[in-house]
Amino acid sequence: MRSATYQGAALAAVACAALAVGTGCRSLSNSGGMASAECAPGECAPGECHADGAAGPAFAGTSNRGTIVRPQIRGEGPHGNGSGAVCRDGSGNCPHGGCPNCEPPKRWSEEWYAQRSGDPVSARQVDHAGKQWPPYARPRGEKSEFSHIYHAAHYWPYPYVCDDRAYVRTVLALQEHNGWTEATTMYEYHFDADTQEVNQPGRLHMRWILQNPRPEYRVIHVQTAENAALTEARLAATRLAAIEQVGEADLPPILPRVTEPLGRPAREIDAIQRQIFETIPEPRIQYIAVPTGAGAGGN
Repeated sequence: MRSATYQGAALAAVACAALAVGTGCRSLSNSGGMASAECAPGECAPGECHADGAAGPAFAGTSNRGTIVRPQIRGEGPHGNGSGAVCRDGSGNCPHGGCPNCEPPKRWSEEWYAQRSGDPVSARQVDHAGKQWPPYARPRGEKSEFSHIYHAAHYWPYPYVCDDRAYVRTVLALQEHNGWTEATTMYEYHFDADTQEVNQPGRLHMRWILQNPRPEYRVIHVQTAENAALTEARLAATRLAAIEQVGEADLPPILPRVTEPLGRPAREIDAIQRQIFETIPEPRIQYIAVPTGAGAGGN
C-alpha cells in the first residue's frame, strides 16, 4: 500500500515537471539564486525550482494540503531539510501565491531565522491562571532566540539610540532654522514710518544678511505691516535696497513674514538708559575724621 502511494506521487511529480518546461519558480530559500523569477499565478514548475535554475531530480510526497515537491539543492538528500519546499493542490497549482503558508520552514534553518529577524527582543506576555503575565503591554509569541538576545546586548544601545539621536537632530535643526529666520528679518524699525523706505539701520542689517548667513539661510524676511499696501511698499523698498548692494543677478529671495520684534527699538532702549543715568545719585563716602593731638592718647 505504501509503495503504491509513493509510486503515484512520483508519477504526479514527473507529470508536473513535463508540463513546466519553459517556466520557473523562485524557491522559498534565500540561499539559492534563481535564474528565473518568473512564475505565473498558479503555475510553479517543480523541475525548475533549483538553485541554478535548471531542471533536476526532485522528491515528491503527499500531504493533506496536496503534493509537496522538494528540489535537491546543494547536495541535499531526497527528503531535504524543508528549504525550498513548494506545495501544490490536486490540480498542480501553487496556492497562497507560492505556498509560504503551506509548510513552515524547519526550525533553526536559514528561512526560519529570516522569518524571525524582526522579532522584538523582550519578554513575551502569556496567559496563565486567568491573568496576563506581565499585566502591562508586551509582545506575544515565541520567546526570543538566544542569538537575538546576545545580538541586542552586544550592540546595545543600537538600534534604540537611533530614534533618540534623530529626535535631537530634528530639534536642533528646527532651532537653527528659527534662529536664522529671526536674524534675517527686516522689522518695522528698519523702515521709515512715513515712506516705508529702508532707513540707515535697515541698510546695515541688510548688508549683514547678504554677507554672513550660509547660502541656504540667505533669505530676507520682511515684517508685514498693518495692511497689504504697506507690506507691498516695504517689499518693494527692500528689493530696491538689495539691488543697490548686490545687483539683481545675486538678489536673494525676499519673503513677507507675519511676526513681531522680539526686542525693543534702539531709540526706546536709549531713552531708558538716559533716564537711568540722569537719576543716579551722586556717590558719597561716609567719612568720620579721627581726632588727633595730645588729647587723643596713644598712637
